[in-house]
Amino acid sequence: MRPRLVLVLLLVLTCVTCNRNIEPYVEGEEPREPNLARIFPEGADAPGPGLRGSGAAGNLPAPPSDRPAAASAPGAEIQGTLEISDELAGRGPAQATLFLIARREGSTAGPPLAVVRIPSPTLPMPFTIGPQNVLIQGMPFTGAIRLTARLDGDGDPMTRQPGDLSGTAAQASAPGERGIRIVFDQQI
Repeated sequence: MRPRLVLVLLLVLTCVTCNRNIEPYVEGEEPREPNLARIFPEGADAPGPGLRGSGAAGNLPAPPSDRPAAASAPGAEIQGTLEISDELAGRGPAQATLFLIARREGSTAGPPLAVVRIPSPTLPMPFTIGPQNVLIQGMPFTGAIRLTARLDGDGDPMTRQPGDLSGTAAQASAPGERGIRIVFDQQI
């Protein structure tokens, strides 16, 4: 019986002395957003809209106006039009899913900032992407944002197959900009 007591004491001492980086509870303390700066360096610790899914509903605004010289407030939506080039008209996948992808300018790896998924789109069509489409809670929809779009035949955002079409906005956009034009001009 004595060895069992020693084992219990060792377990208790181990649990008491281990450091799990758990801060003590303070009554009345407000919850706070996690600091994601180590993972997403550009101001990622600002509160964000949370994990969001996206679908066709709510992503089709009224036709966009001409692109203004200055964007509105950070975190506002970006609006524009998706079109297909004359050379590729009729050559895209038959039952395509459209993925509109927003990444911070210069970012090539890691998850995108925001994504809109639209099954069976009809081109040309207006689009809206903004804070409601952010994938990771805590990621602010701010700064220079590069928009790309893909017509994907299998509906899987992780795969690219022959016949899929893609297009990229001519330049980076800022939240609040209108009149962005993305033309599907490349076939995979």
